[in-house]
Amino acid sequence: MNLVSFVILHYMDYNTTFQCVESILKNIDYDNYRIVIVDNGSTNESAESLEKTFANDKRIVILYSNSNLGFSQGNNLGYQYSKEELAADFIVITNNDTIFEQKNFVQIMIQECNRTKAYLAGPDLILSNGDHQNPHRDHILSKNE
Repeated sequence: MNLVSFVILHYMDYNTTFQCVESILKNIDYDNYRIVIVDNGSTNESAESLEKTFANDKRIVILYSNSNLGFSQGNNLGYQYSKEELAADFIVITNNDTIFEQKNFVQIMIQECNRTKAYLAGPDLILSNGDHQNPHRDHILSKNE
């Protein structure tokens, strides 16, 4: 069974990150996943609070950066850990304000990545007013393109 790693970039907002993690734990119907929370140099106690909250869940690891690395480098820290330390087959990089509600999200993602031979997949982000945030949602890039 493929190992899936969810990388969540965290910065000083315990509640938002907690809700994202909880949505994965409660809704993802897949047995082989890990959650990598990357604290991006928070100057409050939010990351430590997350660590205490999820201390007994072996699926969750928290990485600490000494400074705010920015969005890309912070996510790269989680990606690198997922690839090198966890040997993840699939890595989901997600914002901490994302709520996962689709129980078969992982199965669909794996199926579509395998079908299209995609190296990178992105969701169709739908705003609360119904607008699509990604204007190019009809195009999927695969390694054959």
